[in-house]
Amino acid sequence: MKVIYDCDNTTGIPQRDVDDGLTLLYLVKEPQVELLGNTLTFGNGTVQEVEHCTEKMAELFQLNIPTFIGLEKNVSFRLGKPSPAAKFMIEAIKKYPQQITILATGSQNNLAEVEFFEPGLLQKTAQIVIMGGIFQPLMINGVAVDELNLSISNEAAQTVLNSQANITLVSGQYILDGILSRKNIDTGLVTKDNPGAKWLKSVLDDWFDENIKMWNLDGTINWDGVTAFAFLQPEQFIFKDVYIEPTPKDLKHGMIKLANLPNGHKINLVYQIKDMSVLNELLLQRLNSYFE
Repeated sequence: MKVIYDCDNTTGIPQRDVDDGLTLLYLVKEPQVELLGNTLTFGNGTVQEVEHCTEKMAELFQLNIPTFIGLEKNVSFRLGKPSPAAKFMIEAIKKYPQQITILATGSQNNLAEVEFFEPGLLQKTAQIVIMGGIFQPLMINGVAVDELNLSISNEAAQTVLNSQANITLVSGQYILDGILSRKNIDTGLVTKDNPGAKWLKSVLDDWFDENIKMWNLDGTINWDGVTAFAFLQPEQFIFKDVYIEPTPKDLKHGMIKLANLPNGHKINLVYQIKDMSVLNELLLQRLNSYFE
């Protein structure tokens, strides 16, 4: 399966999420995946921060993946040529029409840029799998959680959701049980005398400590990892076809309105994880393959 991973990886920055980095490591070792490239966007951090974190991971884990940067949050793509990220996506989709899955786990800015320069091109992907969006207020252990990925660039999100592409949406609403716990890592991650293993364990422990403070959760909800599993291990999920009517006003808060035909656009919504333990075991197998 040909995949482009569009993400906002800030793994390694204190008090920033680690799921993009875990997902990148998983994709590289997943036999089903031919990772064509890694496009970088803002979200958890700036594009510059995301680029720095991704370069560090590439060095630590000897990753050899073409990487392309998108525009920063406040830079309009309407004023110039496509960014390296958008240019790469455009060329790849044209080269492999109806064959590429785009996994998008940060802002939708790079994808919206593709649609701006090449209207209708997103429809020529095999699918776009998006992590983001909520349908009602989101709570973790009684604490309200703001949506990030769609709200941080709401007009871009509306462009992508309205593109008529084949979209699978993984909303935080329905994967709150997608937890990778500290116990999973302590008992399942190989911690040999390996710089990458030591670094990853330290980064995960720091993030778990942060999640205890924020949400009383000794682990992390692996938002982006679950999103990758949704198209690579679909048998572990329940899906629903729904119709949505996204508006910039709603998307400022990451909120998506359900609708009926003829107003709504159909998407495939991940509605339930069947067994997270199976997915965690698979993730750990892929991670441990770096340290064998």
